[in-house]
Amino acid sequence: MSTMKFLTTAKCMGCVANINKQMEKILHEGEWTMDLATKELTVTAGIEPQKVIEAVRAAGLQATQIL
Repeated sequence: MSTMKFLTTAKCMGCVANINKQMEKILHEGEWTMDLATKELTVTAGIEPQKVIEAVRAAGLQATQIL
């Protein structure tokens, strides 16, 4: 399993809730965390980075892989 980090455009808990709805479709509980203070989304799962970016985009936000 790898750890990936993404910088997002999330600004509030509503944004995180929208991301959560999309992450539930592709990841299991505990495979991702969101730090709203730094706007970093951390994923610890064997998934393609593009799938995470697409899920964040489906939540109405942007994400860029940083690690």
